[in-house]
Amino acid sequence: MKHTYTNQLKQYRKAKGYKQMAVAGMLGLTDSSLLSRWERGFSMPNAVNLLRLAAIYGVSVENLYKETYRTLKEELVCRPATIPDTEKTPSALTAAS
Repeated sequence: MKHTYTNQLKQYRKAKGYKQMAVAGMLGLTDSSLLSRWERGFSMPNAVNLLRLAAIYGVSVENLYKETYRTLKEELVCRPATIPDTEKTPSALTAAS
């Protein structure tokens, strides 16, 4: 089963009164197929386009992907922190063997 990314991209676009092709043009895309995939949650925009969409719609990136952001944040809170042991350098590991 493929993962889908819940988002509010279409709602914000429609609230601004933009057509997909208009937003695609603002992003420098040649057609709206990629924007359509993002809106349907089949893929996600790269970081630059995500920031551009937030600017176009006048909202935060977090608001564009509220549910996905919340889920990822919860996953991070539940994960134990793994901090590398800076005391063990390659030379210290060699000397210990």
